[in-house]
Amino acid sequence: LNDTKNNLIRLVSPLGALLGKLGTLSPERSPSNKPIFGYLGSERTGYFNPNGNFVAGIPYSYAELALLESSGIIVTTVPSIGGGYLGFRHGQNCSSNPTTNGVNYSRMTSFLSDSLLASMGFAVGEVHTPTLRNRVKAAIAQFLGSLADPGPGRAPMIGDVNGGPAFSIVCDLTNNPSNLVAQGYMFVSVQVKYLSIVRFFVLSMEAGQSVTIRVQNSPLAA
Repeated sequence: LNDTKNNLIRLVSPLGALLGKLGTLSPERSPSNKPIFGYLGSERTGYFNPNGNFVAGIPYSYAELALLESSGIIVTTVPSIGGGYLGFRHGQNCSSNPTTNGVNYSRMTSFLSDSLLASMGFAVGEVHTPTLRNRVKAAIAQFLGSLADPGPGRAPMIGDVNGGPAFSIVCDLTNNPSNLVAQGYMFVSVQVKYLSIVRFFVLSMEAGQSVTIRVQNSPLAA
């Protein structure tokens, strides 16, 4: 970290940079490949001291990076995957499940659960009627709908990139049997489709003097 007041380069924990970056990102996004500002480098990437001299580090090997990522240890590298800047190498946690081992998964789950918990209290103490069920479903649908389609110029926070529904809400006789309704329970089952983070970019290319190019007019995928 460049301490301009004291004209010193200070070695500090990267935790502050990570938490600062996460604080500026929407919960569905990942810190992976995001640039870090205000930090000059690390002990492993190297950095320039106040005199303008470069202090070299020992770059991470591919084996080390693979081990760190599989262990959920987030590190900074230069260059980053997207270019010659200091950035976070990945955005994975220590889960062994590839569908839940992203930092975005845990952040998004906490965001949704906290938001729904804070907004559904109005149903407690009310008479359990079809109207109340509809109010509950409408409130949840309005919130999730705003995440799936936030309007012009804003990216969705949930959804199915292949065109499927972003969420479903069930609050009817299928999950509210009469014996439990009589005991004062109301059950609401909500499913939400998270947007995934690109971790592996695979490009196939065929090139050469003998390649035959076939042009096919087709609409681009949304």
